[in-house]
Amino acid sequence: ERDVLFSKMASSENTVIKSTVDTRAKRCESPDTVMQNQSISINLVEFDDVLYRIQPILEESSRTFVLLHVPHGTCDDSMFKQNAVQADVKAPTKLVLSMALPPQPGQTVTIPAGAQQAISAAYGPVAQILSSTEEGYHISVEFSLDMIPHHSETVREEMINKIASFRSYIMGAPLRSQLERLASGSCIEGPAFAVPHRINEAYFIKPENDAVTVVFPMRFKDPNDATMACTFLYEFNEARKGPSLSQAPSCSYSKAHPMELNGMAPVLAHAANGGYVSFVLNKRHVT
Repeated sequence: ERDVLFSKMASSENTVIKSTVDTRAKRCESPDTVMQNQSISINLVEFDDVLYRIQPILEESSRTFVLLHVPHGTCDDSMFKQNAVQADVKAPTKLVLSMALPPQPGQTVTIPAGAQQAISAAYGPVAQILSSTEEGYHISVEFSLDMIPHHSETVREEMINKIASFRSYIMGAPLRSQLERLASGSCIEGPAFAVPHRINEAYFIKPENDAVTVVFPMRFKDPNDATMACTFLYEFNEARKGPSLSQAPSCSYSKAHPMELNGMAPVLAHAANGGYVSFVLNKRHVT
């Protein structure tokens, strides 16, 4: 159930990443397939805060140069460079996916705890974390397209979906680590800590010996949206009390920040105009 819970949280797939990986993996599986633009790098922004770059790795043996003929007497160095065109003979079998996390004003942005372990667990031999991160990004991972399983379409699609959910595996790593400790009975009580996931926004995790509390401050730019959210979240909290949901994690909603956030940075933990939603997970929820 722990894996099912996390897979639901990590199911937010980036369609551009998914399409790119799927297309280039097919080229590796069927070398005779004609596909264009295999060497193009892709830069994209997700939700105005997370940056990605998809960069194929080209081997020297997969490159060739085509020189275009220019009239006699006009071929100087600049003309030569302008008419030299690089083309790919063989599609790359590896690509590097780099990600820049949301900037946090006044704070140093770092990769969340447990992210490297989450990558190893999710992708296995398909992925390798690079020691040298691309400039301007916080993590770079090399994916071997020819290592993606293709003996089963279901297994293949599952791996591609995991790669497309790269953000969720990185930013959800602290929560997954705590749930694994809770499931194994090794969870230790400690102070709440913030997990930034957007600019000036974070969710909070408070570990206990026998439970993990997760708190989500709800912020809205439009006060009308905040009013509507408060009404919905109040009803959500009341619905949780129904008998059909008696085995679900307990849920609470409040306008004021819960005591778990006392002492946390006000810019992240306080003044959420949509209130606070808290979930308490016990061992029975993750085993």
